[in-house]
Amino acid sequence: MIQDVESSPWQRPELWAEMEMSLFTAAGALSMENSSLLSSLTQQIARNYESIDEILTTLCRQSCPSCDDVCCRHATVWYDFRDVLFSCFHKQTIPVRQIHKKENGVCMHLQADGCRLARLERPFICTWYVCPLQKQLLDGGDEKVRVQCADSLDEIKRTRKQLEELFCSFV
Repeated sequence: MIQDVESSPWQRPELWAEMEMSLFTAAGALSMENSSLLSSLTQQIARNYESIDEILTTLCRQSCPSCDDVCCRHATVWYDFRDVLFSCFHKQTIPVRQIHKKENGVCMHLQADGCRLARLERPFICTWYVCPLQKQLLDGGDEKVRVQCADSLDEIKRTRKQLEELFCSFV
């Protein structure tokens, strides 16, 4: 594996398993009321993801095929604690393992036609990051679309933070 296993959290399988067990143990000990509140926050996050999925997918179709600096090739991406919390309370599961780069240096989920993960399964950074060309396309396009995208991303950030803070206050 080209990526240093210590460069992002939980790269080693035993660390991922330990994190998963700890998270599900803590989540299972929550009251129904607290668990429902956290699930409600993840529903808000999911609605915001869904509201911009088509916009971001269109931007990727317009920019990524001709890009010579594909972010999925050079960025080191991983699931952070908020990503894992979102998955846990939204789907009652978490990804099978931490993201890593393949031997050729690209993200393990990059395929010829883009990311194989659905938007809700990706780390937030993969949705949040809008490259310079995509920003140009957004800025030159429909103002309503640009504002919707920015507002939804801000709302996702805010709600993810709230999710983490509430979870930590409950455990």
